[in-house]
Amino acid sequence: MQQVRGRSGGDLSCDPISINIYVSETNGNWGDAVTIAPITNWQDTAIWQEVALTAKNGQYVKVEITTTESAVNTLEFGGPATGYYKIFDVYAVNAV
Repeated sequence: MQQVRGRSGGDLSCDPISINIYVSETNGNWGDAVTIAPITNWQDTAIWQEVALTAKNGQYVKVEITTTESAVNTLEFGGPATGYYKIFDVYAVNAV
């Protein structure tokens, strides 16, 4: 895995503020996050924000949202208030 991109519903109060990405060969042994730091630029933007990752081989991807804008941790990340649309992409190189 090389890169991810994400976006949110725009100027709402329920977007993720801090996100970690993990990659694994198995569904369960995640190891360290492949994000250099928690992703913070997906908040309040409907425009794709791309983030480079530490390269790691694997077939499973885990997205961990550690903090949201809402004090009660409500999450509307591309949800009903903004209409449903794609919010997350993963870029990878095919195995040879």
